[in-house]
Amino acid sequence: MEWFTNLLRHYPELAIFLTLAFGFWIGKFKIGKFSLGTVTSVLLVGVLIGQLHIDIGQPIKSVFFLLFLFAVGYSVGPQFFRGLKKEGLPQVLFAALMCLF
Repeated sequence: MEWFTNLLRHYPELAIFLTLAFGFWIGKFKIGKFSLGTVTSVLLVGVLIGQLHIDIGQPIKSVFFLLFLFAVGYSVGPQFFRGLKKEGLPQVLFAALMCLF
């Protein structure tokens, strides 16, 4: 097990991709009607691998954080604009009123 930890510490990118792979793999399993899902599984595997004290460089952290933000924005974007279409005008007027005060 020590060689595996040293390998992940030496190549932190490998730790990230293994986290994603194991998370997606575990997320497919169902017990009855219960399933963790891929997002929860990746987060849990990330917590477990994070216990190995692997230092991830700042550029790699930034790239993966930006990829995460892109994915969230890509999936939530249409809902955001539909919400603005329905209730956007009162919220814009409230925000303008707050700025004036």
